[in-house]
This record gives sequence, structure tokens and C-alpha cells, in this order.
Amino acid sequence: MKKVIPTTWLKAITTLYFLLITLFTSSAQQGNWEIGIGLRPLNLKDEPYTIILKKHLSSKIGLRFGLSGMYSLSSEHFEYTHPYFDTIHSFSYRYTLIDTKMYLSTSLGIQYRIGKRNPNSRFFWYGASDAYVKYHLEKPDVPDGVYFPIVMMRLGDYIVAADYDQRKTLTVGGRQGIGIQYFINTIFSVSLEGGFFYQASFSKVNHFLFAGLHNETVGNGIIAGPGTMREYEDFQLGFSPVMQLAFNYHF
Repeated sequence: MKKVIPTTWLKAITTLYFLLITLFTSSAQQGNWEIGIGLRPLNLKDEPYTIILKKHLSSKIGLRFGLSGMYSLSSEHFEYTHPYFDTIHSFSYRYTLIDTKMYLSTSLGIQYRIGKRNPNSRFFWYGASDAYVKYHLEKPDVPDGVYFPIVMMRLGDYIVAADYDQRKTLTVGGRQGIGIQYFINTIFSVSLEGGFFYQASFSKVNHFLFAGLHNETVGNGIIAGPGTMREYEDFQLGFSPVMQLAFNYHF
């Protein structure tokens, strides 16, 4: 049975996004803005940074929007000849693997002050609640296929030339954090957040295989192309002591 993302999740997230964007727009003339770059030291490989925009509606509460992304493209050439020790049999192949990776994440939420702020202190505590959506693409590919110039294998041989997965993942979730912010001066600050998160991920995986084999039925043959599309669902509830380390500019 084909599994799809529950429509109630998408409706709730879409409604929340439109509501917060409306609040951002309606309060755009009031000042008290903040922009920062957030680093994720515990998740540098998949989500190394986030651009954060905050709008402080009052001294106690504000809205915030986050955006992060990554794109990389690399290629690697493979060439191989199987080391048979006789002169009759041989097996060789060559191909170029193009590896494409893309990541995009966006979040919307609120930030609120915890406790009463001491006007003589540069520190203050705050809480934050965010909803987020992430899209992750991993697409290794052999666009020109695998070239087998020589396939004279011995009976029973099976050699894999290229074996890889193409994966698309959509993640929706929320996080509840607590943070501390230190004001270096009136326009620059540093903040640190930790907290809990809950997310649901929906993945589609397509497996590709290029191989050579020799058996009594087909003799010397080639296996090539995609396999069956698989779908996965994953649910996570976790805690991160350092969700984000941010450097902020206030204007």
C-alpha cells in the first residue's frame, strides 16, 4: 500500500506558516529587527548553518524565521580490470559517477523571554518554539552508464561494478528550545540554544545496480539499471544540548 504524508500535518504547517508570515508583514514598520547566522556544531555535515531573521513585537515576545541550504556536485571516474591469471578470461569496466546533493530547510516560530530581565545585565534567558520543513536529496548517478569493453568471465563469476541509492527525503517537525543570549554591545549579541525536537521523515529510495555475471543459463551477461522504488517512514523524538550557536546583529 502506498504511504503518503498525512494531510492534517500539511494543513497545520501551511496554516501556521501563513499566520506567522502575516504577522511578520503587518509589523514590518515597527523596528526591533534581528538577523543572525546560526551554526549547528552537532550537525555540521547535514545542516551546518541557518540564517535567522527575528522581529521583536515587544520586549517579551517576537517572531522568527530560519532558512538554510546546501548544494554540492562532484564526479569520480572508475576504471577496473579483473586480474585473471589466464589468457582466455577477462572482465573490465569503466564509468563516471556524478554525485549530486541538495539540502533545504525552512522554519517559522516564536521566541519569548523567560523571567524578568535585569536592565544592568547583558544576559537574558528565552524560550523558542519552531515548526520546520526539510528536504534532502542524494542523487548519485551514472548518466552514461557503465561501459564493459571486455566481458569474458568464468562460469560462476559475479562482479558488481556500480551499486548506489538515490534518495529523496521530506521531513516535517517541531522543536521546543531554551536559550541564553549575551549582548556584546547594543547591536551585536551571541546566543546558544538547546532543547527537544520531534520530526517525521518520509523517504523514497531507488536502488541502482550495474554488474556482470556468467552462469549456465545466460552465459556472459550484464545486469544494469534501477531496481524497485522503496518508501520509508521514520519518526524521531530527541534532545540536543546545542541546537544552535548564533551570532546576531540588531537593527
